[in-house]
Amino acid sequence: MRRANPSRKLRAGARRQMPLRLQPWLLNPVFSPVEAVLDAIERDGTLAICGADLPVCTVPDHQRTYAVVPALRCVAELFDLARLRYANCPSTAALHQLTNMLEADQLLGPDDLAACRACLMQLRTFAGRLTLGQLQDVVRTASIKFELDLQDR
Repeated sequence: MRRANPSRKLRAGARRQMPLRLQPWLLNPVFSPVEAVLDAIERDGTLAICGADLPVCTVPDHQRTYAVVPALRCVAELFDLARLRYANCPSTAALHQLTNMLEADQLLGPDDLAACRACLMQLRTFAGRLTLGQLQDVVRTASIKFELDLQDR
């Protein structure tokens, strides 16, 4: 019968308490698709529309197609929940504004995209100060919120 290596458990626990800026590969799945969407809007000046009249963006690096409005809204709402717990969490107003403009089919200006990029950079910096455990707790809370919102519909 093999015993678990106690040092392995310790190392995993220590990683959970390290700030995420020391583990940037854990933040990339959250931020890189949103940044890629903004890159595509700046590069192409337009977004494709899928059959459900939703703007979508294909990100070649990820080999996925993202529904832009729900993706931006999820990131914004995730950090809105984080702001309820952490007073130093930056505002997500620029993300919400961009989401609303895309949803209403309004033209986006360079100022709108620049404000959204600045907002994302502030959110990435804030998330880098959190530990993995803190971010997982916020994500778990957001998942519960999204599930409850789906049940209410």
